[in-house]
Amino acid sequence: MRNKDDVIAVWEKDKRRKVADSDKQLFCRGCRMNHYNGQYAKQCWHLRGAKLKKREIYMSLHSVKPTAVVTLGCFIPEYH
Repeated sequence: MRNKDDVIAVWEKDKRRKVADSDKQLFCRGCRMNHYNGQYAKQCWHLRGAKLKKREIYMSLHSVKPTAVVTLGCFIPEYH
């Protein structure tokens, strides 16, 4: 099994290349919309459509400068 660094290295070389769902799952974390997956889901309901994205996030409340990270860009905003 590959690790996150290996997947990022391949993705950085050619961002047009499709990343396998098993590799994307390495970046999957408990998101706000996780309740849609159900208790016994095998994988995230939106994993197939997810793409790797570079983002700058603040790692803590005390962070002064954002940190660049690679995450999944699969978040769908809630409808109000």
